[in-house]
Amino acid sequence: MKHVFRESFLPASETEIKKLEEKIGYPLPEDYKYFLSSINGGVIFKGYFKSMYNDSMDSADWFYGLDMEDQYPEEKLRNLKYAHNNMSYNEFPPSQIQIATSTMTETIMSLLPEDYGFIYCGHRELGDEHDYNEERARRTSNREELSIVGFTLYADSFTHFLENQVSEEEYNAYLDAAN
Repeated sequence: MKHVFRESFLPASETEIKKLEEKIGYPLPEDYKYFLSSINGGVIFKGYFKSMYNDSMDSADWFYGLDMEDQYPEEKLRNLKYAHNNMSYNEFPPSQIQIATSTMTETIMSLLPEDYGFIYCGHRELGDEHDYNEERARRTSNREELSIVGFTLYADSFTHFLENQVSEEEYNAYLDAAN
């Protein structure tokens, strides 16, 4: 399926991407850096995605862009620079960055070595617990911890996540079957 992004920032420079990596303290996966340096966020037309690992489907309407220099101050809520800062509101550590959102769910990327670049979708309201617990995650696994707080593994890379975009018809059939 062809990805149609609109309302994106200008492509992020290598310098901006390095500044973000320094700010969060983790390197970004190469495929995600390529996305930031070429498309750099935006609204995706009919952003419905299927998990590579089970029958789950979810939506991601807005992919965060990167604007380290605040050239678009009116887009502060759609800027990775600030989305990372807001993760404290969502109770996630810096190793989990929010890369996309929709009205119902959040899409995050793990930057931990055990699941580096993996994409998870969900919402804390859906979990057995609402707050990510770093100590418990170290004892078990990041994937298990994210499951406890309402997130499901969708892809092992940003590229594979985008490749698993489904049509609106497939997504609606999934919702109908779930109800």
